[in-house]
Amino acid sequence: MRLPWLILVLVVVVAGCLEMNETSKSTQSSSLESSFSCPVVHPGYGEFNANNLLFEKLDGKVLQTPAFLMPPNATIRIRGKLFAKEYKVGNITCYYAGKVKIKAFLGTPSMSGSWSHMAENLRDIENISVEITPRELFISPEKNATFEVEINTKNTHVGQNYYVYIVAFGESGWKSWGRIEIKIWGSEKSSH
Repeated sequence: MRLPWLILVLVVVVAGCLEMNETSKSTQSSSLESSFSCPVVHPGYGEFNANNLLFEKLDGKVLQTPAFLMPPNATIRIRGKLFAKEYKVGNITCYYAGKVKIKAFLGTPSMSGSWSHMAENLRDIENISVEITPRELFISPEKNATFEVEINTKNTHVGQNYYVYIVAFGESGWKSWGRIEIKIWGSEKSSH
């Protein structure tokens, strides 16, 4: 009588081990598929600037606070760089990464670190042209992604200031933004 029970116990144990092995493989697979989303977020996630957006000249020189003097009807191109910035929640390491959409807005001279404050001061682009290429990116953990910003000062007048905000919206809810100041200078052309 002991032999059938022993066989039954061995079958259950072996079946359980096989099931755990399959579960482990399934968990590893889904972990790799969702490695760009973190199971936890820190307080303020999505409300505060992730600060993982940089601007640089096309030659690679980083622009700390991009500000340009431009005449009317001129064009400037700069590179934007998004990097998968690391953050920790407890002992878990996560990244501001994944699919990102990038948009341009006009705003005020004062930049806030709080999205709710920033959002109420942003408006659609007018009088100048701002093109972003590409508008959608994918950032892998520990990697960078670049895009180009082209600003054309058509329909502007000498003495005007524009505060162009480039905002990255992470698919998982994080946001990062930076400001480019454009001051229009030069002489107005006469229409005589």
